[in-house]
Amino acid sequence: MAIEVTPPPPKKPKDMSRDRPNSPKNFAKLSPEERKANSVKAIKCRKNKTGRTPGNAPNWTNRDYAPVRERAKADALRMYAIMETDGSLPEDPIAREAVKAILQLLREPSSKSDKLKEAKTLLEYFMPKPTQKQDITMRSAEDFLTELADEADDGE
Repeated sequence: MAIEVTPPPPKKPKDMSRDRPNSPKNFAKLSPEERKANSVKAIKCRKNKTGRTPGNAPNWTNRDYAPVRERAKADALRMYAIMETDGSLPEDPIAREAVKAILQLLREPSSKSDKLKEAKTLLEYFMPKPTQKQDITMRSAEDFLTELADEADDGE
């Protein structure tokens, strides 16, 4: 079941010609009251942050990415429930939480390298590499001496 992802709407280009009020050159010209007002305004903007967070895809704001993240979470929980009924999940609660997070990351749109790393993590845990069989035969000293005697008899 693939998740249909629509690209975000195009953003308007920024007007670089306008004078920036928060640039260091202009900030030095402000009075202490104006600086205080600017800092209060900046704090309010940070509280209601709607820009791109580090986990989001480029050109996606939090508002655009929220429905995609919710669909991915629901899909991951569905896969987690199937794995739980199969009994293929680990007993450790921290490992269970990690599996749930990796499943969600796999369902979100991200780069191929990120998805491959997440898939590799799951495969390393759930499908361990086969052990190599080694046939080791231990010979006793008597067997070794018998072989030497047989070789000496054949040489004569």
